[in-house]
Amino acid sequence: MIDYDSATPNLFLTRQKCRRDWIRNNDLTPDDEAFVGPFSKGGMVPTTGRTPEQRRKDVEAVLNWLRNKGLADDVLDSTGDFRRLDAALPRKSGQSLDDRAQEIESALDWCRTRGVAPGSEEPLPPFDSIGSVPVTRRSPEERANQLKNVLNWLRNKGKKDDELDPTGEFRKMDASIPKRKGQSIEDRARDIEGAM
Repeated sequence: MIDYDSATPNLFLTRQKCRRDWIRNNDLTPDDEAFVGPFSKGGMVPTTGRTPEQRRKDVEAVLNWLRNKGLADDVLDSTGDFRRLDAALPRKSGQSLDDRAQEIESALDWCRTRGVAPGSEEPLPPFDSIGSVPVTRRSPEERANQLKNVLNWLRNKGKKDDELDPTGEFRKMDASIPKRKGQSIEDRARDIEGAM
């Protein structure tokens, strides 16, 4: 159990030290104008065009349709949107009718917000594609050579770091990958090489 009364001063000092280190690492002083960044507005929060009362009525209509499904579909679901969304959305085990009605209404609201008809067969607008990330493939020979270099560095760790790891890449990987209990030096080298 944590004793918060004794931990609070230590937590405060740790946060204070982190702030001080951040200021030093970024070559700032509290008097610098750059210390406090310029105010920037966030993007628009997507909102629905329907009021909470309208959405509540939609949930009640969906719930009424779910309770009487198959009996008066022409009256309770004249557009067929509830039926299509009910068929499209996956069911959760143990889901109550209230939860299902809320889920269908949320999907209906999403469709309305984006201008998509729930039952339309029209294709959705294309997705924005992100350019490919260049990946360098290493040959098996290059990987074996890299593994040999990592293993050599691990065996001489702390003695010849600048000579065996001039870029510091091995040290960064070694620090970022968790060590397993009882892990051999060869397994550790494979983990580091595989992460590079």
